[in-house]
Amino acid sequence: MDVVNVSVNTEAAQSMEVYDVTGRKVASEIFPESQNGLNKKTGIIHTSYFANGLYFYTIFDKNKVFLNSGKFSIVK
Repeated sequence: MDVVNVSVNTEAAQSMEVYDVTGRKVASEIFPESQNGLNKKTGIIHTSYFANGLYFYTIFDKNKVFLNSGKFSIVK
């Protein structure tokens, strides 16, 4: 299984949206609750169906307020 792990150092992270280089939303993920009591959450993006290319992700809190963003590339 092809995945990208995205870790954030805040308990507030609730959801993540993934966009391709054209701005089309290709995935939405929910961050699981922190299991260890630390202010770190890890979201998993399943990328097995993604085409080669550059992708951007945006992380939101429970009120859809922007927290962070980043990018990753897929090369198969």
